[in-house]
Amino acid sequence: MPTAKSISFKMQSDRSQKGATLVLIAAVTLGVVVSLIWFCLNYARLLGSNSEQKKAIESAALAAAADVSAIVLPTAEFGYVSLSDQAPIGKATVAGDQYYLPVRGVNTLIGTARVDALIASELYKIDSSPVWMELVQLDMDNTKSVIKQLTDVVTASLTQSGSPLALDRDSNPINVYTDAETAYTQNSIRMSGSSNYVPKSLVLTLGELSTPSDTNIPVPQPSGTYPVNPSLQQNGNYKSYVNIPVATPTGNMDFVFGGIGATSRLVDEKVFVTSAPSLPYHVPTIVKAEADQIIKTSQTPNGATFHSAACAQPSSVFDVRPAPGAVAIEFPDGPLPTLVQPASLLTSDYLNKGTDCDVLSSVGDYPKDAGSMLDDSCPSCPTTVTDNKIADVWRITLYDWFRRGGVRANISDIVNAQKTAFNAPPVANVDWITELSTTPLKNTNLSAPPVSGPQIPFGIMHIYKFDSNGNVVYKSQPVAPYPYEVVGDRQLYAEKLGKDAGPPATSDFIMPAAQLPTLTFTNVVLPDIGNGGGGKGPGKPDDKKDKGGPGIPGGNIIFTQAIDVYVRDQCRNLEAGTGSAPKHGGEPLNDTLMAMNALDSHKSIAMNRRSNDYGSGGVGAKGPPPGPKGGGANPLLGAQSDFGDNIAPAEPTLTFSQAASPSKRPTYETTGLTGSIRFRRQIQVTGSVLDVLTGILGSKTDIGYVGAKFAGIKTYYTPVSDTVTVVDDLLDK
Repeated sequence: MPTAKSISFKMQSDRSQKGATLVLIAAVTLGVVVSLIWFCLNYARLLGSNSEQKKAIESAALAAAADVSAIVLPTAEFGYVSLSDQAPIGKATVAGDQYYLPVRGVNTLIGTARVDALIASELYKIDSSPVWMELVQLDMDNTKSVIKQLTDVVTASLTQSGSPLALDRDSNPINVYTDAETAYTQNSIRMSGSSNYVPKSLVLTLGELSTPSDTNIPVPQPSGTYPVNPSLQQNGNYKSYVNIPVATPTGNMDFVFGGIGATSRLVDEKVFVTSAPSLPYHVPTIVKAEADQIIKTSQTPNGATFHSAACAQPSSVFDVRPAPGAVAIEFPDGPLPTLVQPASLLTSDYLNKGTDCDVLSSVGDYPKDAGSMLDDSCPSCPTTVTDNKIADVWRITLYDWFRRGGVRANISDIVNAQKTAFNAPPVANVDWITELSTTPLKNTNLSAPPVSGPQIPFGIMHIYKFDSNGNVVYKSQPVAPYPYEVVGDRQLYAEKLGKDAGPPATSDFIMPAAQLPTLTFTNVVLPDIGNGGGGKGPGKPDDKKDKGGPGIPGGNIIFTQAIDVYVRDQCRNLEAGTGSAPKHGGEPLNDTLMAMNALDSHKSIAMNRRSNDYGSGGVGAKGPPPGPKGGGANPLLGAQSDFGDNIAPAEPTLTFSQAASPSKRPTYETTGLTGSIRFRRQIQVTGSVLDVLTGILGSKTDIGYVGAKFAGIKTYYTPVSDTVTVVDDLLDK
């Protein structure tokens, strides 16, 4: 039987064992709790590190996307191009005339070509010319070319070594990799005890998305007439990385936009692909950024490598193009009966047939620049254009006008304008009041006695321009033979003679007398011309005083049914940044009136033959004369040239201005002339006037144009912005 002492000892032993167990349990529990707390702290740090690393890689992707959208590349196809539109303010985008050129975004080029495909398809219904669709295809081929050029530069710029061609509009280098890496490292990981970016582990990749994204390119207008499937647009803008074809007369034409939005933003990295499947062509714009970070914790004292990735879409600042430009159809010698609306110019047999259409380009602003000339190196003409169809050159000129309207051009307005009848002139006919003498200037009314000739048709021009919303505005206004227009440097020019003695002889644009009656002025006396006129040479007036030389006995002036046609396209060649780039960059002609002496003062009237159009009659101009061309009688008649040759005093000519230092181009915010077509009626001189001129011209046939006439009202309205005032006694310049 246990004693009380043994029982007491046992109880103490049990209490000691229980106490030890409690201590052990407490210690274990404390250890578990401490370990759990330590684990949670490390886990929280790890989560925080991953979150900070995610922010860092996202910052790197956004920085890279912002950089690549600023890269500007000069191209032969469309001038300066980029992922983003940019206003004409860049120091590196200065043209030869010292004005800034715009930067065209690739999505804007794609969207413009798609609108143009819709317009061309509608115009094809009017005259079924293959030129329409070939012009669109040429622009799309050129667009794909500049996308490839830009993609190559952007891809190289994403590497550690970068690209020397990665420059912004001011020629500043863009270091995409360095900027992205800096953005990454500046987002330091604050929650971890020890974290380091793995040097040069950043990898930037250019690609696309496997699902459509947004753009800032609006769908065509009016959207009800030319709808885009709702699944292919978002908020009235096209979606990217999905084909949005146009059904054209020659088959479906594919259009795919790149992922470029109104603002730079992150996109889902899971849908990034280097090349989106099932697309007809590719526009890689999405930047994927990847980097490694070493994070040390108590669990990984030597550090663990964590990989992160993010993708960003670049942005584009949409250029609204406040004043895209105007195109003009001009009848200085009066309307022509069969050409009753713009569509008539596309379908007329006179313009679509024949064998004497010279398609040329200008070297220098012809004929204003010293040494300027016309040659046969036609800029960017479709292969279907033939030298005997001046209607094709007009199609190109019309196309280049609505191409400048861009993605906001109202398609219905453009098509309807072609089918809307021309406005009639204010009056059908007016007296022919002109200057027979320049020493001093003196007006003579040839429709009154003693000549008593008929009245002559009133000149009118039709102007079609875009407003700031892309709608077409049409107006007509009186026009004299002047103002004439230069042909811009390395731009497109064409002429077609309605009747030409040749060789080879042609008679391609002669209207029936029932539609265009002959007008004859008989017994016209030309004072002070030829020998005895007191001037410096044959046909030259005395610039000091009238010496009273004998007048020339009467001769006849006949308004024939032959019509000559001249086309100027100032916006065909958009090349920039090369030695052969046009000095105005394919921008419109300034609507500024400037007096220009188109004829060297040392040249006599004997030089005024067909070669006037190709240089020998111009100021220092030269070029290949295709054949003889009529001269003129000064100042009553001008030479058979649409540049104001042989007119004294010199008549005004629209020219391009030249800035003294880099400046904003006047035609960026004020409408300029993108191109024109002019119809001139051949005038034949016979009788004793011809007898006198024969010795000067060396020909028994003298063909020219009306040199000066008075319409009874001003025939040219000088813009407020003009700085040049031209005054003559006809009061219509």
